[in-house]
Amino acid sequence: MNLRIGFVTFFTAVLLSPAIVCAQATLGLQNTEFTVKLPSFLRTRGAKPGDTFTAVVTTPDIFQGGELAGKVSRVSRSTKPGAKSELSFSFETLAVNGRSYSILADLKEVSNSLGVKEVDEKGRAIGRTSVIKKPMTGIIIGTLLTEGMRATLGGGKANEKGAVSPPAPEAGGGSLAGGFFSLTLTTTGGDIEFGPGLQFVLLVSDRQ
Repeated sequence: MNLRIGFVTFFTAVLLSPAIVCAQATLGLQNTEFTVKLPSFLRTRGAKPGDTFTAVVTTPDIFQGGELAGKVSRVSRSTKPGAKSELSFSFETLAVNGRSYSILADLKEVSNSLGVKEVDEKGRAIGRTSVIKKPMTGIIIGTLLTEGMRATLGGGKANEKGAVSPPAPEAGGGSLAGGFFSLTLTTTGGDIEFGPGLQFVLLVSDRQ
């Protein structure tokens, strides 16, 4: 009997622990603009699916120093003249003040380490696309959102900059629970090459 009471007490303590509660907490983010910098290289040469990297928050000030965990999902290197190189990745968690939160992060802008927008370190023009991947009955559904032609998806609306606001939690059938933005950088005629100091402008929301 004492052993059974001990197990009940232990599991009750685990379920009510601050760490568990934190994992379910949100930050009140809804399409909030974040500026982040990478302290490491991000490039197609040598990269492979599953690679991880970190982006450090510079703005908003309240989250400055926080870290977004990035993960590479796809790498394609151009092998022929005129062929494209592609690098796909996502940010799904934000660590701040020792706690980790689930987020959605869409890509609004990219600048190289010198602060030049929409080009890499070699001066190659960089294209950007976002794909919302949403689990539904075990299937991942991707909707391509091309630059300048982003459409409403599941209650999310394109803003004047072409980025998509995730749907509000109450939008019927439009929940992105478990979903995420897959972000893709593309260029033509060589590898994508970004050095330390690369900057992203992201639109970040709580993941419901």
